[in-house]
Amino acid sequence: RGDGAGPGPNPNPNPNPESSPSPNPNNEPAIIAPFPPQLQSRAFLERHNATHIAGMLLGHVRHIADPEPNPRATQPAAVASPVGATWAQKAALLDAAAVAGLDDANVVDCGSCAAAAYGILRHPANAASSQHPLVVFIDVGASQASVTVCQYDARGQRCRVLAQGWDDAVSTRALDDAVLGIIRSKVSEPSPGPRLQARLEKAAERAKTVLSANREAPWHVECATPDGSDASGVVSRSQLEEVAADLEAEAAALARGVLEAALDRALGLGLGAREESLESLPIEDLSVEVVGGGAAVPLLRRGFEEGLKLALEAKDLGTLTPSLSLGRSMNPFEAPAIGATLVAAMESKRAAPGSRLRAYRLESVLGLRVRFRVELFEGDDPNPKFTAVHEVPAGASYPSVSDVTLELNLNPNPNPSPKPNPKPNPNPELTLK
Repeated sequence: RGDGAGPGPNPNPNPNPESSPSPNPNNEPAIIAPFPPQLQSRAFLERHNATHIAGMLLGHVRHIADPEPNPRATQPAAVASPVGATWAQKAALLDAAAVAGLDDANVVDCGSCAAAAYGILRHPANAASSQHPLVVFIDVGASQASVTVCQYDARGQRCRVLAQGWDDAVSTRALDDAVLGIIRSKVSEPSPGPRLQARLEKAAERAKTVLSANREAPWHVECATPDGSDASGVVSRSQLEEVAADLEAEAAALARGVLEAALDRALGLGLGAREESLESLPIEDLSVEVVGGGAAVPLLRRGFEEGLKLALEAKDLGTLTPSLSLGRSMNPFEAPAIGATLVAAMESKRAAPGSRLRAYRLESVLGLRVRFRVELFEGDDPNPKFTAVHEVPAGASYPSVSDVTLELNLNPNPNPSPKPNPKPNPNPELTLK
């Protein structure tokens, strides 16, 4: 429960006394791990939406970081979001941050956060190099995988995100489901209950973790049969790769599409030499960093490597990177969080000259298009009299500043009447530029 949740009566007491929650002095709804009563969980979710729960989590994290905050001080904060988060989801995160007391908060995608951490901590300022290195960040999470291609300036003062992409089908959850399917095929129980299903999922997660570094992984599930006996077996990496073969192809397609888009954008922006050719870009120094919980999965690593090589070969650049490999020099679990912390610190304007935390410019890209719609009404008429639309395409730099001019031409006739008092045009024009 966060500070804004407020105490309240238990919405649905559990009729089972053996699994009922312990008495609570405030009589607040509680979640019991690991098997909460279904009715109580449903009532809790009906009472608190996703924004409320995210606000509780952010409030708890804020209390850990600063147990006694100054109510008069405004501290900038940054919340890392998935690359594929929609505008509505990002707005909900901002609302959750406000609920947690973080009024001055930013929502930055995980790919840009990892890029900021790499640029500030790994790429020194005023580096003695005339090249603008390219770095590919691959983030494999529980619900999606994303690819972010960045270019850093030679002085180590700016990071520009060239392209981003994501795929919800490529995730560690998909691997868990694949391992779970293999284990369930060995269990005689046709329709497992919630407790057995939880044990099966836990065994599948353990087996997947072991398979990241070994060719075989044992699994064991207690009370897996109708007569109460246990079940055990071995899952091999070859079995997993056969079941999840589509994930490797989808990972390759994701990496190839994003890198090709990044190279095209780099050429369009003139980030290479003066002749503006792809050969002028420092492709031979291309680095790849993998973060996230699935950074060590061999199946996905092969897919991403293959996709990057295909993208370079499609641009006739395959010979420049003969030893392209995925690196893990960054902490795969902490890189986005550290990057978000650095972004918040940069927003606070407390960067001291000469320190590792210095003035740094991060330019991300719009993952989704932004459309402005302007409507002008006259009197009490509910229907707009003039309407104009201006659109910023996906892939544009963010944050960016552009002037939008609103022009209302009441007489768009190219040959105006020479009369001193011409009649107004019945169809005036409204345009956005």
